[in-house]
Amino acid sequence: MNATPPPDVRVGDYRLLTRLGQGGMGVVHLAQAPDGRRVALKVLRPHIVGDEEARERLAREVSSLRRITSPRIAEILETVHLTDRADDYVEKFSTGMRQRLVLARALLPAPALLLLDEPTVGLDPQAARDLRERVLQLRDEGRTVLLTTHYMEEADQLCDRIAIVDHGLVVALDTPDGLKRSLRATEVVRLEVTAPPTADPALVARVGAAGEVTHQQRENGSLHLTVHCTSARDLVPLVVDAARSESAELRNVQVLPISLEDVFISLTGRALRE
Repeated sequence: MNATPPPDVRVGDYRLLTRLGQGGMGVVHLAQAPDGRRVALKVLRPHIVGDEEARERLAREVSSLRRITSPRIAEILETVHLTDRADDYVEKFSTGMRQRLVLARALLPAPALLLLDEPTVGLDPQAARDLRERVLQLRDEGRTVLLTTHYMEEADQLCDRIAIVDHGLVVALDTPDGLKRSLRATEVVRLEVTAPPTADPALVARVGAAGEVTHQQRENGSLHLTVHCTSARDLVPLVVDAARSESAELRNVQVLPISLEDVFISLTGRALRE
């Protein structure tokens, strides 16, 4: 997926131009800085392995960066909560600890723009929550963070603006609330109706007159429907009447607010990771 993003895709004060290629430590993008310079931005990924100590690993990174001092290493280790493990070998670190060490390495030069590629993949819930808190802390410090993720709840929690990418193209770019409003629905209603298969077309048509049927599936003798609507309170009585008219029974109703996952599926026509 090497498509060039549209001109209005910006991350903080940086304008993303194109993807250059992929190396051992992540994808490299070309961006335009506020002063017009074109700079390469590397997306860091959690591939830290080896038998070095955490402090030693960061010290080796320092050797390739100017103006980085040993006190800075101590400061960054404290930021990512690794001070008490600074002298432990990295090979003994859990996945979550290695991910925090990746973040520490990225923070060494105090970057104004930080790119993180699916930073919580493979982490247990506690480690994922800790890393998300670190990202929010960076945002509160005034840093710009470009985050790629397949976890829609994570994007909703962390991001001020979200770009939805499908087959390498940006298909939507807005705030989380703006993306949800684009569906022109406020609620998702999931229905389970027990009815003979012959009744499905009539049921779907009746329900579709009151809302948008976005998914239908037959499972274990029941018809399962997902409906987008503006008012579940108005929709459900109509579904009950439709079921009765087809000698069917409404077995289960679940009402949820519109989510970013609903937006993603509506825009791309497929589920996440599909």
